[in-house]
Amino acid sequence: MNNEKVYGMSFSKIYPLLVNKAVKKGRSVEEVNQVIGWLTGYRTEEIEAAAKKPVVQKLRRLMRIRNEYPAFDGEVQVADLPDDTLEITRESNGCRAVLHADLKTKRFTIRCADSAFDYES
Repeated sequence: MNNEKVYGMSFSKIYPLLVNKAVKKGRSVEEVNQVIGWLTGYRTEEIEAAAKKPVVQKLRRLMRIRNEYPAFDGEVQVADLPDDTLEITRESNGCRAVLHADLKTKRFTIRCADSAFDYES
């Protein structure tokens, strides 16, 4: 993540980060929602509704790929392509992930050796 300040981030961007961190620490989504309710005044139903938004689901999927796929623990290569195209390859221990982004259409794909981690916007 870049150096964006937390107070400047939208809730839909922060929520999946909080949930992932809590789950890694052995806590539940319900506990996260309870604490958020204490701090913000949001009811659990409002939090759950926000978490179901497509943008939040997409962010959670991307974070899962980044956090769980081994290719992200290794080398990074950026291809020399035309200005409107970006290709970044990550490799580690035989695992490979390739991001291909079309900057004109703002669409991208991530292809991994294990297709369970593939993603398309």
